[in-house]
Amino acid sequence: MIAADIPDLDALLQIAYGASRSYERRLRDALANPTARTLVIEQDGKPAAMGTLHDYSTIGYVALLGVAPQHQRQGMGRRLMDALIGASRELEHATLALESSDAALRLYETLGFTPLGVTLGFAGPCSLDVSATDRRVRRAMVTDSEILAAYDAVVFGGDRATTINTWFADGRCTVFIADDGDHIGGYVVAREGRIGPWIAQSPGAAAALFDAARATLDGTIAVVYVPEENLSALAILAQRGWTPRTRNTYMALGDTANISRRGIFGLISLGEG
Repeated sequence: MIAADIPDLDALLQIAYGASRSYERRLRDALANPTARTLVIEQDGKPAAMGTLHDYSTIGYVALLGVAPQHQRQGMGRRLMDALIGASRELEHATLALESSDAALRLYETLGFTPLGVTLGFAGPCSLDVSATDRRVRRAMVTDSEILAAYDAVVFGGDRATTINTWFADGRCTVFIADDGDHIGGYVVAREGRIGPWIAQSPGAAAALFDAARATLDGTIAVVYVPEENLSALAILAQRGWTPRTRNTYMALGDTANISRRGIFGLISLGEG
């Protein structure tokens, strides 16, 4: 991807996903991110398909995969995935993961991906009734980035330090940390109607972090993507009136033996892990 592709790719994704919102900001973020590779297939001089690979050291994550409707069912999605898998192997990822819609499930299975779980997309209110922030939770500072990255790597399984550093440089992001003075009990990121990542060691810390995040996004409807196997996350959301809207299958290729999402309450996004 080059900068000149972005308007066409934004339109492509909106049509392919049936969405009314723009993906321009996410595309520009991917272009600027040194740990992301966005590959484009052209047809008649115009972008016809695209996909982004996020490099988290031992783990790769596929994001923003889309094929223009007029080019679907022509093998373009498979060609694109073959290229992304090849790039992942060049980076020596032990695992390549993604979130699949029902429509794409068969394609990923034929490429060797194994279903490992379900990710539910929830939406709900960020309202004024959130009580005062729990004393265990404070707003994180840039000086916390190194310890946050180390904590995240243990739970997530890959190195997301570069991504974490961008949150502190981005005025759209607010990061909260659960800190009892001796160790981190979790963290959460709130930005532009989205909550995630949301990672915690206990349901109590997770609830306090979630409330801090949704208070920051006050007055809006926000979304969060939750592993279905995290029953504590589902209970926290249900108690606050959040409802499931989407369902995707979490899949991985390669070494899946050590993958666990038990400490993950919310993802960055469907494609970024």
